[in-house]
This record gives sequence, structure tokens and C-alpha cells, in this order.
Amino acid sequence: MLSGAEVKTLWLIIRQLGFTNPKTKEMKTSDKISLSQFQNGIGKNNKGTGLSKGSIISGINGLVDKGIIWAKKANRRVSEYGLVVQKLEKTGSNLEGGGSNTEQGSGSKTEHTVDNNNRDFTKEKYIKKLVWFYQVRICPDSRLTSKGKSRIAERLEEYSPDELAEAIINFSESDWNMENNSHRGVAWFFATEDRIDSFRNLKPIEKEEELRRGTYSPEEDKIE
Repeated sequence: MLSGAEVKTLWLIIRQLGFTNPKTKEMKTSDKISLSQFQNGIGKNNKGTGLSKGSIISGINGLVDKGIIWAKKANRRVSEYGLVVQKLEKTGSNLEGGGSNTEQGSGSKTEHTVDNNNRDFTKEKYIKKLVWFYQVRICPDSRLTSKGKSRIAERLEEYSPDELAEAIINFSESDWNMENNSHRGVAWFFATEDRIDSFRNLKPIEKEEELRRGTYSPEEDKIE
């Protein structure tokens, strides 16, 4: 399971790589990010983690050690970051754990304009990232079925990628749900708006119950 610092650091990297490169019109495979940008954000669309530099460095090191991201020093203040899964995709490795590879397709050539094709490409991109995040946090062996892909697309009409990631995080931090429901798959998780709402609101309820039982310790969160 990822620590709070690792989750916040990882999601900033994911958001940053989700933006199209204005020169090539393609999705970024890596980007250079400074510690101050991790703290305070990058532009209007990528809010910072709010963590201390020490926590950010700890989060980055943890993600590298777990094989989730790679990092390369660019200069004294900036390093370059990318997702290990994107390197695997280039070699034909299977992201869905036994199913067919998710293709980037012709959307990467789409003009950088707000039209239907560009929106479709953006949605495909976030579907891929959310499935990968689901695999990291909940069930590594989950496959992206056509039904699961359709369900995520529907939820992206109602929620932002960050809100859906919040549901994944909250679910993964619930011992009861991880024990009883983690095997149900992507389509089940994203099945309805009500289900996503319940997962987004799960964390406070879960903690309150664990506090009542005396089994919850704030140290377990590690979210600063």
C-alpha cells in the first residue's frame, strides 16, 4: 500500500503527464518537475501536494523503490519523471494482466483543439491512468474489460479524474472492502454514481468506526 506522501506525489506526476505536449500534440511520457512545483503546483490545472520537501523526496523515493515511477536528474534543481508502466507499454507488455494491451491509437495525433476527437482522446487517456491506479491500489490482476471501460467513461462524465482517484484511495484504505470486494473488478467498482459516492465518502465513516473499536491509529495514514 502506498503512503499518503507517495499517493499525493504520484497523482501530481500523473496529472502532469496527462497534459498534451504543445509541440508534438502527443501525450507526455515524462516531464521535468522541481521540488517547489511538487509543493506549490504547476500552472492552473495541476495543484501542488502541500507537502514538505522532505516528504516529497520520501514519496518520490518510495515510488521509485516500488517500481511505479522512474526519476532522472536533469539539473541541480529539477528532475525528470515518468511512469514505469509507459516504458512497459512501449515494449508490448500487458497492462491489463492477461488481456489485450490498451492502445494509444490515433488520438495522439489529434489537433490541440476542443473538439469531439480531442475529448475522446482525453477520456481514453484518463481511463488508462485510472485503471492503472486501480491496479496499484486495489487489485494488480484486474483486467480492463469492455464493460469496465464503458463504466469508467460514464463516471468521467460525472466526476473529475481526481475525484475518482479519491474513491480508489478511500476504498483501498478500508480493510473490510479490501477483504470482501477487492476481487470484484473494475466494472463493479465504477458501476454506478451512487457506488462512487459511497467510496468517496467512505474514509471518514471507516475511521470513525475504527476509532470506536480502538483499532485506528493516525500514524497509519501518513498523509501530511
